[in-house]
Amino acid sequence: MTTRITAPKTTVTTGGGKVGGGGTPPKKKFATPKCDITVPPRLGRPPRASDLVILKGWDGKTPEQTVAMIVGRLKTKIDPANVPMVNRIAKERFVDFSTALGNVFNVGTPNRVFLESMKPAKIEVLSSMTQSVGTCYRLTDAAGVAKYYQRDWSGKFGEMRAPPKFVMMSAELRLKPPGLIMDYPKW
Repeated sequence: MTTRITAPKTTVTTGGGKVGGGGTPPKKKFATPKCDITVPPRLGRPPRASDLVILKGWDGKTPEQTVAMIVGRLKTKIDPANVPMVNRIAKERFVDFSTALGNVFNVGTPNRVFLESMKPAKIEVLSSMTQSVGTCYRLTDAAGVAKYYQRDWSGKFGEMRAPPKFVMMSAELRLKPPGLIMDYPKW
């Protein structure tokens, strides 16, 4: 028997209005996080990202939908020989990103404890195609100053020297009540 992790199902809602033409951009609203993740039974240890089967990510998209969206937003053409590699990396980053979001929304995890200790005005999780650790946090203070943090292989969080390049997924987060605004920027 597998364990399934699910969250309440809702739809992502954005405000009305046009961008450009003198209008104001639409205001995005936080959606209740939702996911559909399967964890294998009786591992005998805490699950790792590689153990998880993510049927739907935190915004309700399947891995296939997410990979198609990421690849579709590339600003440059991919050589046909590189398409399998780009798709594989995009799917790996989707799993890492989904795992990071789960570690934020679950109270008491090291990720959640770290974020709460920083007391940022704004929390964002970013996923990069090029970083050795593909997921990081952008924490913005009340003065609007953003700093970037990654969890290293030892489990400690450290500030990054420079922002990540080629961000392909991002989520602005609200811890209480849980909420997120997903984005798949062009890169």
